[in-house]
Amino acid sequence: MNNHLLQYQRKRLKEMSRQEIKNHFERYLATCRWNGCGYRFKLMTAGSYSLHVSRHAEANQIHQCLWNRCSYIAQDLKALSTHLSEAHSVPTEWTIPTRYHFCFEHATWVFSDRVWEDHLEKLHLNTISDYCGIIKQHGLVIVAASCPFCIGNLESSPHIWAAQFDDVFGLHKHIKEHLVTLDFPLSQCPHPLCSDSLENDQAF
Repeated sequence: MNNHLLQYQRKRLKEMSRQEIKNHFERYLATCRWNGCGYRFKLMTAGSYSLHVSRHAEANQIHQCLWNRCSYIAQDLKALSTHLSEAHSVPTEWTIPTRYHFCFEHATWVFSDRVWEDHLEKLHLNTISDYCGIIKQHGLVIVAASCPFCIGNLESSPHIWAAQFDDVFGLHKHIKEHLVTLDFPLSQCPHPLCSDSLENDQAF
């Protein structure tokens, strides 16, 4: 029931945000102003519009903003996407507020991939625990599980190393995908805070 309600709420929030973003593109932006593109934002979905802008940004290898003759040069693609959102109110795939994430540890909704990554880096990166499981209280998930393989891979995207699993079956399925790529025995558990050696996948 807890998972059902979360999925329902996520779907409801996404639908509301998609309509708001669609109206924003069609009413206030009307046409794409990236380097004289002229594409009309009309009769498409919010995701189609944000993808259109994202493709412009991705094609510019020096990460220069060409929206309405701006010419601002960003450090990387994510910074350019953030600039487009904050300076020109133009959502991209990275900043569009329809990618809702729920953080179990802080009991809060986060509305875009950019804000979610900021949340993970600020509040989760330095608080890695040696506990990987799910904590429930009265049937409600209080702390979602982490993958011991992914949580130790800090070179990957925060979306990967900080992924939260609110369902034990989903967690086990994910972990099995890691296990089939390993050669046992392992000299050390993949979790960064565990030094146990492991004979085989059953021991894991």
